[in-house]
Amino acid sequence: MALTPLQARWDTEEKRARRPQTMRRSAASATPQDMANAALFLLSDAASYITGIELAVDGGLLMRM
Repeated sequence: MALTPLQARWDTEEKRARRPQTMRRSAASATPQDMANAALFLLSDAASYITGIELAVDGGLLMRM
């Protein structure tokens, strides 16, 4: 979940405080820029040898499960 104006309607400080912390940020404090950075990386020449991979952009949340 990324923090966007649409998401902010349902988000409260109380809910944010209960979320697990990942990478020193709340698990839900991803930004649209975080998602865009991952997409730009996969589209770049730096990822030219990467094929068929799922890239989790979740701040490490999956590692806590």
